[in-house]
Amino acid sequence: MAMSEAWSMILAMAHPDWREPVRLLRLSLRHAAAHQLALATLVGCTLDADLPFNVATARLEAFLEPKIRGTEHAAGAPTERQMQFLRKLCPTFEVNSESRAEISAWIDHYLALGTITAHEELKLKSGDVVQVSRSYRLIGIAEARHELAVVSSIGANGRVYLKGGSGAGAWPTEVQHRDPS
Repeated sequence: MAMSEAWSMILAMAHPDWREPVRLLRLSLRHAAAHQLALATLVGCTLDADLPFNVATARLEAFLEPKIRGTEHAAGAPTERQMQFLRKLCPTFEVNSESRAEISAWIDHYLALGTITAHEELKLKSGDVVQVSRSYRLIGIAEARHELAVVSSIGANGRVYLKGGSGAGAWPTEVQHRDPS
């Protein structure tokens, strides 16, 4: 079995509480690996050792793709919407990147940090009653929905799955503990 297949199987697993998903998320936030730093040095790509692993991957791919496939395959520039969302997640963000994929990796990094923080505060487990709060904007009208639900499991990516719905779930940043009475 290939490593990517094994990782996909791990990510698909559901867990009875928050501990293992948080451990897996922390693994995904590790710093650039030695092999990434060595490759970057070899090809002349700038990578700092403290760069998150997935960001380093995106930066290396964006650097190498036009060299391998031709300049017409250069990484797309980040969108203004991506940059606005990233600034909401991390107002102090100052990396200047020309790569949409790298900015997406930074967004994933900061979302994972928020997911970890929420799980460490909530300490959710299967059977917990939660209130799910979501905000929507439909045709320019803002609307908020709040509903009670029961935690079924927690995915390796930190998503909280809820009983009674085909894959119904929420991110831990959208839930609060509620008294079951």
